[in-house]
Amino acid sequence: MTGSRDSYQGDEALEGLLRQDQSRYDAAGVRDLLAGVLAAPEGADPDDWQSLVAAAPSEALRIQLRALKVELANGAAASGVSPDRAARLAGLRAELERRGLQGFVVPRSDEHQGEYVPARAERLAWLTGFTGSAGSAVVLADKAAVFVDGRYTLQVEAEVERALFEPKPLTDSPPDDWIAEQLPEGARLGFDPWLHTQDQAARLRKAAEKAGGTAVPCADNPLDAVWSDQPPAPLAPIVAREAQLV
Repeated sequence: MTGSRDSYQGDEALEGLLRQDQSRYDAAGVRDLLAGVLAAPEGADPDDWQSLVAAAPSEALRIQLRALKVELANGAAASGVSPDRAARLAGLRAELERRGLQGFVVPRSDEHQGEYVPARAERLAWLTGFTGSAGSAVVLADKAAVFVDGRYTLQVEAEVERALFEPKPLTDSPPDDWIAEQLPEGARLGFDPWLHTQDQAARLRKAAEKAGGTAVPCADNPLDAVWSDQPPAPLAPIVAREAQLV
């Protein structure tokens, strides 16, 4: 369909359609819902999320939901400003000090250990500027480093401020070796246990102990505490699939 009817007609018009379709949401609730939808990867059907709003949304409601989603997505893209990486790093260090930690490990991963992570889990990119699909950073009180493999040698140099983070080749200087050499004696190195495998956590503990320190699993992620506009968790409908024998 084309014409003004396809554009968003405002919250009042949306709420009228929501009532007609017996939705449990009001306009504010739909906006909150869309924050999670926009944070999730888009599936084969970009409108499948509408089933979360109403069991059988009318075509008029579908049009307005689609238009609001586009409006919010465009608004988020247009509002981007150049990030102050130094302020972000300083904020994280202040939070670590508040928690009695002298360091923290920031992997490029989420709770599922997959290659693709939602916007909420792009902690490494938010902190350092590095946007590659693999890497990690270690932040100490007076120094910090970003670790990448050979695929990203040029990219890390272009994206990361050397005054804040020292780029390190993953093969020559893995994070656990760097921690063993750079972590001060007696220091407490924090890590988010949800973002590391058991083997990775074991290596962190061994490296910290080698330096005379301790690796400490955090109950919640200190970086999340200073990421004020962190995207929400992804939200999408659950789809039942038939079991298939391979």
